[in-house]
Amino acid sequence: MGRRSADSSGDQRSARGERDRRSVRAGRSGTDPARVDRIWILGAAALTFAAAAVLSAMLFGRMPHVQDSIAQLFQARIFAGGRLWAPAPPVPELTDYANMVIAEGRWYSQYPPGHALLLSLGVIAGLPWLINPLLGALSVLVIGLLARELCGRTVARLTVLMAAISPFLLLMSAGFMNHATSLLGISLGLLGYFRLLRTGRPRDGLLAGGGIALALLARPYSAFGALLPIALHAAWRWGCERGRFTRPMMAMGLVAAAGGVLLLLYNWATTGAPLRFGYSVAWGAGFGLGFGQGFPEDPHTLSDGLAYTWDTLRRLNGRLFEWPLTSLWPLVLGLLITLPGCPRNRRWLLASVPLGLLLVYLFYWYHDGNDCFGPRYVYGALGPLLILSAAGLAALGGWVTRLFGGQAPPLRDRNGAHHWTLAIAGGLILLLGVWGGLTRWPALVCASRDVAEADARTSARSAFDCFGPNYWGVSPALGRAVAERIPGRALIFVDTQVARHPNPRMRRTARHLLFGAAFAHQEPQLEQARVVYLHATPPDWHPQTEDPGAEIGAIMRAAAAHFPGRRPYLYRRSFPAPRPLDL
Repeated sequence: MGRRSADSSGDQRSARGERDRRSVRAGRSGTDPARVDRIWILGAAALTFAAAAVLSAMLFGRMPHVQDSIAQLFQARIFAGGRLWAPAPPVPELTDYANMVIAEGRWYSQYPPGHALLLSLGVIAGLPWLINPLLGALSVLVIGLLARELCGRTVARLTVLMAAISPFLLLMSAGFMNHATSLLGISLGLLGYFRLLRTGRPRDGLLAGGGIALALLARPYSAFGALLPIALHAAWRWGCERGRFTRPMMAMGLVAAAGGVLLLLYNWATTGAPLRFGYSVAWGAGFGLGFGQGFPEDPHTLSDGLAYTWDTLRRLNGRLFEWPLTSLWPLVLGLLITLPGCPRNRRWLLASVPLGLLLVYLFYWYHDGNDCFGPRYVYGALGPLLILSAAGLAALGGWVTRLFGGQAPPLRDRNGAHHWTLAIAGGLILLLGVWGGLTRWPALVCASRDVAEADARTSARSAFDCFGPNYWGVSPALGRAVAERIPGRALIFVDTQVARHPNPRMRRTARHLLFGAAFAHQEPQLEQARVVYLHATPPDWHPQTEDPGAEIGAIMRAAAAHFPGRRPYLYRRSFPAPRPLDL
């Protein structure tokens, strides 16, 4: 204990000496390294926000496309109206949508409330599509500060440069998915914790706890997997130095626990039980965690989990930067090469965050990493992945500098980043980024920009394998047609035309997939909404006569009786706009 206290005092004296020398050097050179850091980090954050906002507007049409994010935008509208749930609709069999719960007179999404609460701020401002770009920019800011905390200025500047050109980060920041909030929360938790280890200040514990709370409220399972190694490390450090860490770690634990309590209270208010999540209500007890879960005809197995994990790594190897050959080689260098000023134990502790996510999702039955925004289940650990990659490139740049006779200082040099190391590594990043932009980005973006006919032309490739205005089979075409051509209060029936599919599971999936373009615009308070969207048929409907049109007409007439004073319309994917109905 005495030795640790002496080391801490020495570190404090050394830090004061470094600050004094930095002030002298800044006065001589006229450049303040801390100011240059702020320019790098804030500039990268601003670039991320601008690029993600442009992608959201030009590529995704300012709307969500995936069922998960559509359901959370609906929940955000509920929150913006000052409620935790909306009243159950009068015809739930025609209003159902994926990942939504209609039970006990309540209508809400299956997801925890954290991300929807942030989206609700955008709903109130009329700009929900800018929330994820903002979250992406804040994440870059926090990740840059974390990199500087752990490995110094050179690595910090390379980290934010890599973040600002990462397709994985930019595309997720352009959408509506809750992984963006998870990344910000986990990154804040890591920044606060590593600062706490250096300073022992309670305010850093509060920052760490706040990040953990945000991550728990957005994606509790991801937060558990990513931060479990950090919690074990915190318990060990507290056991070693109780006198120094008791107060800051108590602050961290209390704030994190407050986030957990809020999550349980939300469950209690919506599902009726603190430990019962909306996911369990929507899917049932057979769709939990562990082997044997999932669809009865296709239960989850260890073999499936290992295959999903390998596929996640394969996708991450490409999608992280979209560089030629591989995106992970700098990360391997960052883990294995000796880096002065960036201790190996801290780097491996960082690496435990994505490893923790991979481990917990081994037990999760549902994976769509091949189809939906890449390996999104490890997105919350993007901060450590970027920092380790930047450290590897910084080490490579330092080796090249020394090879040609330069002097590369330790990476944790507090007096400023080494210019040659930064230039070599940064130039390599930009060169590979341009190469990836010219050769790999075109394959990510769908060629079609004609969203007026996107619904009619959606193919498997344009729906899943590349990003565009009709990504995931959902385009802005219906919303624009309603805004431009449908006056007054309307009732729009969406005929997804999937009732004749022989596979019940595919009928259910396609029904929700094709209804997404309508539900993305659904208002929770149906009686107050200008336009109400309904399915044309119930989920298990099949034609019983030789005249299915007459059967569908009878279903729509019965539903329209619940919404008097609204003009009915019919919409199909092949229609350029909803057509008036005579019911």
